Amino acid sequence: MAHEPVDTIRDGAIKASIWKNESEKGPYFATTISRSYKNADGDWKESRSFNSSDLLKVAEVARLAYARTNDLRRDLQRDQAPDRDHGGREDRRDLFNERRNGSGQSERRAERGR
Repeated sequence: MAHEPVDTIRDGAIKASIWKNESEKGPYFATTISRSYKNADGDWKESRSFNSSDLLKVAEVARLAYARTNDLRRDLQRDQAPDRDHGGREDRRDLFNERRNGSGQSERRAERGR
C-alpha cells in the first residue's frame, strides 16, 4: 500500500499534505504544499511553484497545516503517554485524604497553585 498523507488541507488548486514519518527519535509530521494543474494532455500534475495570486492561499493552507500538525502531535503524545487518567485520579484522592487528615494549610495552598 502506498504511503498516504494523514490529512490534506485544500484551498482551490493549493493543497497542504501532512505526512507522518518515523525516525530514530520516534514519529514526526511533515507538510508538503503543492498546486494542482492540468497539463496540455489533460493529465493532472502537481507543482511546487506558485503564482503571486496563489501566495495568500499558500499562507492560509500553511497556517491550517501548522494548527493541524500541532493537534496530531498532541494526540500522538497523549496516546503514547502512560495512562494518567486512572492513576492521576487515584493520586489526587490520596493527596486529598492526607491533607484532610491534618496536613495543614500550607499543603492546601500548594495544591491550589498546581
